[in-house]
Amino acid sequence: MDDISLSLRGFENPPKLLRKQLVKMLVAMTLATLPGIASAIIPPPSVCAIRLPAKQVVDEYFAENAKLKQLAEADSSSEVLQRDLSVSYIKIGDMHKLKGEPDNALQAYKSSVTISEKLLDAAPTQPERLRDLPMGYERIGDFYLEQKDTREALVWYERSFGITERLQALLPEDVGVQRELSVSYNKMGNLYATLGELKPAIDIYLKALPISEKLLERNPNNIGLLRDLSVNYNMLGDLYSGIGDVQNEQKWHQSALAFNQNLLGLDQERKAEYLVRSLKILQKLQARVPLSATQANLLKSIDAQFPNGIPPALCAIR
Repeated sequence: MDDISLSLRGFENPPKLLRKQLVKMLVAMTLATLPGIASAIIPPPSVCAIRLPAKQVVDEYFAENAKLKQLAEADSSSEVLQRDLSVSYIKIGDMHKLKGEPDNALQAYKSSVTISEKLLDAAPTQPERLRDLPMGYERIGDFYLEQKDTREALVWYERSFGITERLQALLPEDVGVQRELSVSYNKMGNLYATLGELKPAIDIYLKALPISEKLLERNPNNIGLLRDLSVNYNMLGDLYSGIGDVQNEQKWHQSALAFNQNLLGLDQERKAEYLVRSLKILQKLQARVPLSATQANLLKSIDAQFPNGIPPALCAIR
């Protein structure tokens, strides 16, 4: 029995405040180890993992930005120059971020957003304009999230989401836009969960599911989509646990378990990961109600594959 089972055992009906704290803990642990979609949802915890380009390349970015700024000021009516300058500011912000200069990065991102907002105001139904603006909003949201200002991060992510919704209305069959919208939903759901606002988090996750499920229908063996949905189902189970809805908690944890079992047959490279995820889900189910005979046998089978316990590298998986 691992730490999750121990933390839940005896708390089948915990007080509301304690239940919310337990779920916030599980959410934090889960978000720290999510595969697939998490890379798009959660900014890296440290820029040290991403190498700063060679000095010559960085200098070229800054020189390009300075040149574009000069040209755009000389010809303020050129939408091409304005758009190029907006994209350049995103690159400059990224360079400042990698150099450990977050305030300068924020200033660059906001400069990009100011330009993109003006361009969108001039052409509110042009898909290219609608695609550009969320990028700046996302970067600003990431900045505030890294500064531990979750509320402010949520403001910017919601702005990004609003623009992506408008784009989706214009391009309802665009798979890329559908994916972006799903990511935006999940990012906001994660933030609400982190804030302990479980019901809004549930509502947003439930809105995201039809999009992801529709994408999966088009590509039923897509491992990335299967992983995304497995994570989302598991998160919904945890969130319903937090509000004391055992029936829905069971429903979504069982769905997550089914997807993990499916992934075991499709993605052998990550077999150990899916086994551990299945194990953790079964333990959460077991902490609430007795397992079915099939589930009990599955739990026993997975346990047998880790005779020396779960490897340390996989212990953080939720």
